[in-house]
Order: sequence, then C-alpha cells, then structure tokens
Amino acid sequence: MRVNSRVISEAHGQVTGDCKLTINQENMGTPQSWSVTLENQCNCAFMDVKLACKGFQSDTKINPSILFYAGDFCIINNHLPIYPRDRIRFLYTRQAGEYPFQLAAQTKACS
Repeated sequence: MRVNSRVISEAHGQVTGDCKLTINQENMGTPQSWSVTLENQCNCAFMDVKLACKGFQSDTKINPSILFYAGDFCIINNHLPIYPRDRIRFLYTRQAGEYPFQLAAQTKACS
C-alpha cells in the first residue's frame, strides 16, 4: 500500500510554534481507491476550509457534509470549524487515480 502525505498549508501559531493543517492521501489497496484525511495540528481552529478541486469527481458518493462541490472548489466540513487536533476524513474512488487536492482558502481562528 502506497502512502502519499503532504502539507497543504502552514501557518505560525501564536504561542505554540508551528501550526499546520495537513492533508494525507492513502491508497486503499487499488489504484482507484483513496482515503483523504485533513488534520488540524494547531491549537487554533480552521474555518471555511476550501480545497481547489476543479474537475474532481468521485465514482463513489461522498457525504456532502464532509465534502461539498461548489464550482471549482470543495467545501470541507460544511463551512464548520476544524477544531484543534480534529481530523476530517473521506474516501473516494476514481478511475484516473489520485487527485492532487490543494488548499484554496482557510481562516485560522485563535482565541
């Protein structure tokens, strides 16, 4: 099983040092099946997270409260915050293989 992990965004935390929202894609055993995990490695929440996903289509249905298509963007977590240490996960299948998701927008909210 091949694992492809990459950081899609980095920001600096106010007190705790590095603050990251990461995306990891893991092949689920076939060239068409992928698991995607967005993980908040920050002590702040990330809100309004959007991925650039122009042309992305999954052969299997993805829960729209987790990933919702809006034109050339994918809205993550229905615009709700991804709280510190939380993970958002979805699965997709596509004949063309892994899709190169990229972070398009986010808002970091620290109290």
